[in-house]
Amino acid sequence: MSTIHADLTAIRNSLKMSLANVQSRTRLPESLIRDIENGSIFEMADTQKTYLRSYVRSYAKAVRIADDDVVRALDEFFGGGYQGSLARTYLGEAVSTDSAPDTESEVPMLKRIVTSTVESEEFTRPDPTRPHNQMTLPPPDLSDVNWSGMGRGIPVIKSSTGWFLLLGIVLMGLGISLWLTDGFGLWRPVPATQSGSGTPGTAVAAPETPEEDAVPVEPLPDTLEILVYAVYDRLEPIRVQTDYSEEVNPYWVEYGKAMRFQFQNQMSIRGAFPRFILLFNGHMIPDKESFLAGGNTLMIRREYLENTPLYRTVAPDSLPNGLPKPTQIVDRPVFRP
Repeated sequence: MSTIHADLTAIRNSLKMSLANVQSRTRLPESLIRDIENGSIFEMADTQKTYLRSYVRSYAKAVRIADDDVVRALDEFFGGGYQGSLARTYLGEAVSTDSAPDTESEVPMLKRIVTSTVESEEFTRPDPTRPHNQMTLPPPDLSDVNWSGMGRGIPVIKSSTGWFLLLGIVLMGLGISLWLTDGFGLWRPVPATQSGSGTPGTAVAAPETPEEDAVPVEPLPDTLEILVYAVYDRLEPIRVQTDYSEEVNPYWVEYGKAMRFQFQNQMSIRGAFPRFILLFNGHMIPDKESFLAGGNTLMIRREYLENTPLYRTVAPDSLPNGLPKPTQIVDRPVFRP
């Protein structure tokens, strides 16, 4: 019976990717990747369904599985009827997925990669109907070239009259050039002294215009604000810690809303990060996965925000990728003892 974790492992091996390759692409701990491949992570399907989906989708993206395919496979798994759709799609019908292969050489090339390669062959062959696709002609045979006749077409000036004529043409061209360029400034009239001061006929230099001082970069305020925007699904919950409070508290954010968090130098956010985006000064922080500090914890630091010029510009009217703006922004609730 095919299992989803065995199929994922077989697909990784077919690409000749190591666990380290997957870890560098997903930023997931290697121990978690091993749990995905040995199937132990799927034992928490009843209690941590959201996290399981997020981890498996990140793994699948690293091994070039389309998101729609892995979502369909997870739906089959949670419905209790996974039938090996990943193996059929990415390894071919004849591949058995009862167990992960022991060696990478036992796994055939991915079906989709082979198909795309065959389809693209016609574009690599020369097309005789197109001039730029013609075969390269062989170099000419130089054995029959009459080298002694080279240079006979170049005129040679032998008389003094010819040299005088050539010199006259050169001088005429030089004179026209000087006239068009105002004599290179050699006979430009000297302006009179300004405001009646100084010696008549003496040029007065124009006053120098002081250079504008460079606009200093304004430092960020002491207190920074990050918006956690539940743009894809409800956050249930996220756990946030800032340098204003040592406590790690849970926060629930409804779908379509954003919650404001304040910090000074750094803040950490732990939760289902594929469900939300981060906003700072009206700009979306891209590639939030690059801030992973282990597991599913993001660490945002002041120095990153200060060293990114984007966050000092005017906030755009809309978010990237056509994402809607938050319907409501709420302040984080204060937990009192």
